[in-house]
Amino acid sequence: MYLCHLWLGLSAVGYLVTGLGLRSRALLIAATIHLLGLVALPYFISWQFLLTGLVMTTNLLFLAQVQWDMRPPLGNYNLLSEEQKQFNREQYNLRQAS
Repeated sequence: MYLCHLWLGLSAVGYLVTGLGLRSRALLIAATIHLLGLVALPYFISWQFLLTGLVMTTNLLFLAQVQWDMRPPLGNYNLLSEEQKQFNREQYNLRQAS
């Protein structure tokens, strides 16, 4: 039964592609956690569903606790109001400070 392998593999690919697209280290680390779980899965074959659940839980707790770092804001916000632009600048400065 390869359901756990499939689940961890698809999740890892999804986090990897999203992390590369958004330039987010948090999502790249999440992909790494999934890949490490995928590598460890053959050693815990009788506990594969438990290991998959632990990897998923660990990953979700990690993402809940860390600041998601993404690419810097774009300078050209033609569709946003001035208030929205200012809010984006403040959020970016908060992310850079932490």
